[in-house]
Amino acid sequence: MAEAKTKTFNNAVPFPEAGEGVVLRFRTIDLIKLEEKYGESFTEVISRLLSANSSACMVECLKHGLKKEDGRTPFGRLDFNDLPFSIVEARESIFDAITCAITGQSFAALLDARARIVEGDQPADPLQGSETAESSAERSEPEMEPASVEPTSST
Repeated sequence: MAEAKTKTFNNAVPFPEAGEGVVLRFRTIDLIKLEEKYGESFTEVISRLLSANSSACMVECLKHGLKKEDGRTPFGRLDFNDLPFSIVEARESIFDAITCAITGQSFAALLDARARIVEGDQPADPLQGSETAESSAERSEPEMEPASVEPTSST
């Protein structure tokens, strides 16, 4: 008899604070629910609220993101009225799980990639060097002339 395999997801963030085998993983529908609640810029809003230690935002994210080890089944054995962990303990895992759901990378990996771009170690344009990418020499941008400013007289 063949053994059933449980599919695991690389965008599931282990969250042992909530219990053994618990992960934070945001499925597409979970992201849609967060976007409906917090608006089009939901990631920025959630980031701001969690950074300000919003209990309401943390609980909302946990309600959508907590899953059993399979990454699909909602984890429902948590008393949201008396959580066994702090907002600070949950914050980084929530950031990671949302970032993984959107980009496939952890929040830390995304920040590292952005830092490499800023430091010049990585091209900002992912198509740079490819045959389809337009070089900066080929781009024609309109010439901008500084506007002349007439001095004002005070009388």
